[in-house]
Amino acid sequence: MKTVTTEKVVGHSFRYKTTARQHSWIADAAAPKGGDTAANPVEHLMGALAECIAMTAESIASNKSYPVTHIRVTVTMDEIDDPAGGGKKIPRFKEHLDVEGPLTDAQMDGLKHAMKVCTVFKIMDGKKSFDPSYNLVRPVPAVSSDSTAVSAMTVVASQVVSGEEESTAAPVPAAPRPTATGGGECKS
Repeated sequence: MKTVTTEKVVGHSFRYKTTARQHSWIADAAAPKGGDTAANPVEHLMGALAECIAMTAESIASNKSYPVTHIRVTVTMDEIDDPAGGGKKIPRFKEHLDVEGPLTDAQMDGLKHAMKVCTVFKIMDGKKSFDPSYNLVRPVPAVSSDSTAVSAMTVVASQVVSGEEESTAAPVPAAPRPTATGGGECKS
């Protein structure tokens, strides 16, 4: 299982730090909501597709000893009418692969294959399953044994038991910045 965590950067509107393994990067919304200090989430998605195509093309070139000197991938996105009808719009991604080097047409045809076999393309193009989960973390005052206020957090969870919804609340230790997963709509 792969895990990526995103957490709000304190003191900034619409700015988030994302961490995967030991790596991290920032996402930000364009002004006026955010500070426009980093790519927005949609641009990160487009970048992931471009990076994956480029790395797959490089891997193919390396494995077959193709004389590639430079690879550049450009991904653009716009909206088109949904072919299924209903007056809906769907995103359309256009991937463009530029390869430099003294390659034959047959070698370039082999590298074009990278555009449809890279992992990110297959994830975006294939069937998906989403399994959202949610935690609502509320700060609540607690009193310590010496009668001074101590900050605590309460996690309120909702679960279905025998067809009936049952809410539970359980105090948990204070966290510097609690994270929540799931829901929400990104309109970057």
